[in-house]
Amino acid sequence: MRYLQAIFILLSSFLVQLKGFSQNLNLGDNVVICSANGTATITANATGPGTNNITSYAWSINANPVGTSTDAFDVSANTATNPQIVSCIVTLNNNTILYDTVQVFTTIPTITTTPSNQCIANNGSATMTVSLSPALPAGYTASYSWSGPSGFTATGASATVTAFNNSKTGTYTATLTITGGGNTVCSSTINTQLNIIPNAPTFTLPASGCQSASYNPGSFTPQSGITYLWTTTPSSNSTGLSTPNPTFNFTSGGQNSVTVTATSPAGCS
Repeated sequence: MRYLQAIFILLSSFLVQLKGFSQNLNLGDNVVICSANGTATITANATGPGTNNITSYAWSINANPVGTSTDAFDVSANTATNPQIVSCIVTLNNNTILYDTVQVFTTIPTITTTPSNQCIANNGSATMTVSLSPALPAGYTASYSWSGPSGFTATGASATVTAFNNSKTGTYTATLTITGGGNTVCSSTINTQLNIIPNAPTFTLPASGCQSASYNPGSFTPQSGITYLWTTTPSSNSTGLSTPNPTFNFTSGGQNSVTVTATSPAGCS
């Protein structure tokens, strides 16, 4: 019995020594790319005896060779093939071959705004929402941090701006952070623009007048940076209808009407 125990101890010791001399290739954990133009660098980490004498690296994506011979490879975002399966074959100088694969997921953030035209009335509100496509794989979560004009901040996939006014016009930024296994695996930023709708212009005209006489809008105060387009019905010989200072010349008898549309530099009206 003691003889058998001694053999077992020796055999166990031998197996431990063999395990200590194993050679491995590790491409790391699965990767997430979270921007349309994003890339991820995959590094081949070979360990064990003889791995300091590597003769070649052979990389492939979805079993298609990509022709690189270095220990690092850059993978670009690709939503058409998701995930991309990246593999590497390492050959040592004694012809030992090591192999490993890693999955590279791509998810692209976009912002949708309500209202969709991103034009907000004075004292109105707007809701911005980040969506990820394709969805994150299992085991990964996303967090969000928003910033914007007038010290605006928010968290969560959706953020709402209330009591909108000129000071809140501008660029709003969502910072996306993706975590997996307790580690940050990807981060990116995405922007959207919120613009204010100009105040509805008001003006006056005489309740009655003479045909072919000239009239100018009264009690009208143009807003800085706003363009105006005046329309007369029926048509007339009026001038300056695309300026803040039109002159109306009504050539038709009877009732004539005038409307004006105010448009901001961002196209909101």
